Amino acid sequence: MLASCGTASSVANTAEPAVAANLTAREPAAPSPAATAPRGQAAQEPAAVTLAGVADDTLPGTEAPEGELLGTWEVVDVAADASAPAGAAPDRSMVGRRLSYTAALLGWVGADGKVAAQGGCPDPSYAILQTAAIARDMGKAFRPAWAQFGVRSADVGAPHSWDCDTADEVYFGPHGGAVFYPVKGGRMVMEWDKHRILLLRRVSA
Repeated sequence: MLASCGTASSVANTAEPAVAANLTAREPAAPSPAATAPRGQAAQEPAAVTLAGVADDTLPGTEAPEGELLGTWEVVDVAADASAPAGAAPDRSMVGRRLSYTAALLGWVGADGKVAAQGGCPDPSYAILQTAAIARDMGKAFRPAWAQFGVRSADVGAPHSWDCDTADEVYFGPHGGAVFYPVKGGRMVMEWDKHRILLLRRVSA
């Protein structure tokens, strides 16, 4: 089951209302001139993104163990996604923010050191994207980020999406369940609002 967290009625922990989108059929995003790699530097997409030789109707990889994701994560870098307006620099206001993932709640940590229940994703879970075809489509938005973040292709895991187990129409992220890639070394690359791709580092388990 592809993880998504409901509809657009309530978005967990976003600074502004996000645009609802069906994770199984997102409109392809065309890279802008500002969202490409620097001149002379090729943007190398990880194998977990291109999925070369993987059949469209098969899983895009192996699901990450929960033990590798539970804990607190800090945003250490921000890149523009492939749909960012030409010439626009990414909003870096998320750098330094912390994301907490426990069995009870997923969300951004506030100034008081806590995740507000009304702004978080209750009873969170995650799942690998359903098929390689969906994963390739979701991965288009991440293209400009890989060169900026400098992660090795072999270190990038399969794409996943967050889910909120609630009767209310709540989801975590800008597209009905933010897509993220686990990265070896306690890192994670995750899409967010305002045309941003976030690089997070795990600071505690």
